[in-house]
Amino acid sequence: MFEAGATVQVLKKGTLFAQRADRLHRLYREYNGIDDLPEIELDRLLANVFPNGLDRAWAEVEAYLRHHEPAELGRAESDGRHRMALLFRSYLGMSSRRAAAGDETRSSDYQIWCGPAMGAFNLWTRSTALEEPGNRHVAEVAGRLLRGAAFYARLAQLRFAGVRIPAECADYRLPPVHQPADAHR
Repeated sequence: MFEAGATVQVLKKGTLFAQRADRLHRLYREYNGIDDLPEIELDRLLANVFPNGLDRAWAEVEAYLRHHEPAELGRAESDGRHRMALLFRSYLGMSSRRAAAGDETRSSDYQIWCGPAMGAFNLWTRSTALEEPGNRHVAEVAGRLLRGAAFYARLAQLRFAGVRIPAECADYRLPPVHQPADAHR
């Protein structure tokens, strides 16, 4: 997918993954291999994407390919552009793993997939205790989602039984953030 220029929706706040992935794809399109990259681009790669060096990064890719896809290794030896693609793909793949593992040393490289559902969830939690991401614990969110599913299942049962439900009663909402009793004084 990298070679074709496919993109995924990712979280942009707090990470540089999207910009770095775009740069890698641009380099892939414009150059035939790592050896063809200008010095300034190599320096950027070493500073931002492969801080442990290209040789070490390639050694890791090579070890992976030798174990999982040996045919790719042969092609990479004869095709510098393919070798560059494999190296760049390793960064893209590791960025998801780093995010899942919580590797704080490379947090700017986190690839966190998100899309319209993330925005819808944020809208649903606005002005509630779950608005702040720090308050979103798995058990709490799961419980709220299950209550919502139960609400809509019961609503469907009532409608099936012929009960007319006013529109203002047919929307499951999270409870608002509660203010202390003396907050209005």
